[in-house]
Amino acid sequence: MDHQDLLTHLARLAGPAVSDSGPAGLDEQLAGLVAALQQAVSGYAGLRLIVVHSGHPVTLTATVQERVDKPTTSLGIALPRLSTAHEAGGRMVFYSTVPGAFVDLATDLTYALNRSTPGVAAVELDVDLPLAPSRSGLTGLDDLITLNRAAGVLIGHGHHPDTAQQDLSSRAAAAGLTTLAFAAQILRR
Repeated sequence: MDHQDLLTHLARLAGPAVSDSGPAGLDEQLAGLVAALQQAVSGYAGLRLIVVHSGHPVTLTATVQERVDKPTTSLGIALPRLSTAHEAGGRMVFYSTVPGAFVDLATDLTYALNRSTPGVAAVELDVDLPLAPSRSGLTGLDDLITLNRAAGVLIGHGHHPDTAQQDLSSRAAAAGLTTLAFAAQILRR
């Protein structure tokens, strides 16, 4: 498997088809990406995917257990560089136990991504070390559920669905609370 296969998997992961197909589509795309990485990258140790939804990060970490404490190199890609459908702050990071394992991939990705936006950094090597393991592999999901449920309560009270998330943030700021704390307060009522 070569770097072109990885680019294909990244493009699929960044496209709207994944979000339209729900969690099963995301699982399938991530599994394909991980398989491609394991074949193309020496010492592949894992990946971290940070997706920002309505201003709130959700992090997925998938690691190779026996290598989770040993990464020596990383390659980070800002998700908005892959697709404008992603909010700022989203990031995909790959990890390896072999120094220099991402140099060729970084070069290929930089070339591919800079064709559309010249002069903007496409990838970053070794910025995201170390790889901290996560018990569940998923963080932020409970927070996202809390925010979405609170937005649903606002919709139930007459707020427009298109602006419920923004209304939640505005009301939280007016109350002097974080959006998450305010959302939890709404759900306790």
